[in-house]
Amino acid sequence: ALAEVLGAPLIRLQCHEGIDASQALYDWDFPRQLLHLRAAEAAGVTDADRLERELYDRRFLLARPLLRALQTQPSVLLVDEIDRADDEFEAFLLEVLSEFQVTVPEL
Repeated sequence: ALAEVLGAPLIRLQCHEGIDASQALYDWDFPRQLLHLRAAEAAGVTDADRLERELYDRRFLLARPLLRALQTQPSVLLVDEIDRADDEFEAFLLEVLSEFQVTVPEL
């Protein structure tokens, strides 16, 4: 209802036992990265540093709910069943939501 009133997307983060930061934030599109790597090899690209930079580019980043909520302004983030998450994840979530930013180390 709040998302409708604000005209913002509702983004749901479903918490569960064992959830960690990577499951909430982002993942890499490994099949697309592998396809890119094979295409680069077929084209004769041999610069390992260049390939690594290209593989960890935003176009291969899969935003999970928490990162999508930070990137989409405005948005409404529903954190569902936070009581199932462990203390470490709760602390991480509190830190991210207090700063409204996160760093993707590979970028």
